[in-house]
Amino acid sequence: MPPLFLVGYRATGKSSVGRILAERLSVPFADTDSMVEENTCGLSFAEYFASRGEEAFRDLEEGALRRILAERPAAGGPVVATGGGIIVRPANVVAMREAGAVVWLTASVETIRSRLAADRFTPKSRPPLLSGASAFDEVAQVLSRREPLYREAAHAEISAEGRDPSAVADCVLEFLSSWTSGSVRR
Repeated sequence: MPPLFLVGYRATGKSSVGRILAERLSVPFADTDSMVEENTCGLSFAEYFASRGEEAFRDLEEGALRRILAERPAAGGPVVATGGGIIVRPANVVAMREAGAVVWLTASVETIRSRLAADRFTPKSRPPLLSGASAFDEVAQVLSRREPLYREAAHAEISAEGRDPSAVADCVLEFLSSWTSGSVRR
């Protein structure tokens, strides 16, 4: 199985769904956010973003993706949960699409806001958003800017709206079956 990249805005379930998929497919799981966090010198994402800037943060994200691609297991996979902004760099999109399948997980602004509000780690574990507004106020703005990028990057769009991670994983597996058989565009 080629690598599977889950893209989408934060709190759409990429990590939860990715872990389920990796287990079901018996392949490794990788999370670019976790890999980036290992390289922030002990700073939270918010602190790193504030002190080093967005470009430095995106450099770490791109480096994580490159490591994942360089270390791909011969047995297949991995399933990769990407950071929400990985698609802002065209080189990342090209690398993911050339290596494997890219699936965009979507959810409504209201669902994303609700999930962010419920996550006690959101203020420290997530990079600040670009306008300086709170994460909750800026979701719609950033999502509207990124939607065309997600759409262009993805081989498939799967809604996480009203579905638990297991049900979303089922939908991704259905897509993968079509994609690997060649009945879906690459």
